[in-house]
Amino acid sequence: MNYELDFSNPDFLENPYPYYKKLRALDNPIWVPQAAEMPSSSKGIWFFSRYDDAVTILKQSISISNDVSKVRSESETNPFFMHMLNRDGTDHARLRGLVSKFFSVRYIKSIESHMAKVVEDLLDTIETKKTVDLISDFAEQVPFGVIANIIGIPVTDMPKIREWIILIGDGFDTMLITEDIIKKQQQALLDFLKYLRHLIKDEQFDKESMLYSLLQAKEEGEINEDELIGMVGFILGAGHESTIGLIGNGLWLLLSHPEQWQLLVKRPDLIPQAIEEALRFESPLQRSNFRIAEKDIDINGFKVKSGEQISVIIAAANHDENIFDDAESFNILRNPNPHIAFGVGIHNCLGKQLARIEVRIAFEKLIARFPNMKLQSTVPKWRRNTFFRALNELVVTP
Repeated sequence: MNYELDFSNPDFLENPYPYYKKLRALDNPIWVPQAAEMPSSSKGIWFFSRYDDAVTILKQSISISNDVSKVRSESETNPFFMHMLNRDGTDHARLRGLVSKFFSVRYIKSIESHMAKVVEDLLDTIETKKTVDLISDFAEQVPFGVIANIIGIPVTDMPKIREWIILIGDGFDTMLITEDIIKKQQQALLDFLKYLRHLIKDEQFDKESMLYSLLQAKEEGEINEDELIGMVGFILGAGHESTIGLIGNGLWLLLSHPEQWQLLVKRPDLIPQAIEEALRFESPLQRSNFRIAEKDIDINGFKVKSGEQISVIIAAANHDENIFDDAESFNILRNPNPHIAFGVGIHNCLGKQLARIEVRIAFEKLIARFPNMKLQSTVPKWRRNTFFRALNELVVTP
């Protein structure tokens, strides 16, 4: 049984889950030809949508590589790509180890009061308004304040960084790519790299910041300049992109299911479960970055040839009816909930606990302050991107 999925279909962009269900029903993964505009030696990508296949691929670190340089020439690679997610083995472990302390339980505990202050200040402003866009006024601003503090940059730099990250992210969406999007991505990459190069030359850093720590590692020969730039750029992007999606998607789901919103008002202890269900039901990262088969491999009976690219549709796996009962229902009481929104294996999201606590604080304080919050529209306005699932706006009455 063959099935061709038009990722640019407006119906798919509004609600991809019925299409993902059809993919899961296929005997094999689907082959999607690579866009001509994409800089890659690969002719296409195999997309896997079933949960068991997804876990098998994400846990594999020997026969499957994350190193993008294996399908891009040196001229097509720049420092922005020299981060831990695009590296294998000892290089991945080395780069991840250099920043892991900033995502530890101990460190996150030490900045909880800062996160709470960021949220409370935003809610004070929201309280003065008759209508509020929970994306621009809240979901974006929370991670801006948190990740800027961790990295050690002014929070006023974050809106411009956000603009660059959106353009760069649109350029990574191979399903909707155009020459115009590629041009905008390339300019955004140049502007972002210029900013990052200027940033690391500044000598005025908080000695408790991640940036200072990485610069010290560079002085000691543990990381080179391109890797340092790639790591800072990656964490600045990853440190806010998915969290914005999670806050916005979660609030949309709760407010569009008022009985579940009211349950949280009465039982805020359920907020961690609500966050996990939001991660499953509207996964901010819809699919994984592509990986490369290092040799001929078998993925639960399907043969992938050496050199071929593969990707996991995380959001499809998180709706797999073989794993999740009543998978198409949003249910904050769901337990267990073995979703893979943060990945699994050695490349699982390093910032997953930071994101969970950040969003928990945001939800706890928002729901306590505005228990009667209402949607202005029951029609969600989704960002036009098949890689990231996030709203453009979410207007409410506080």
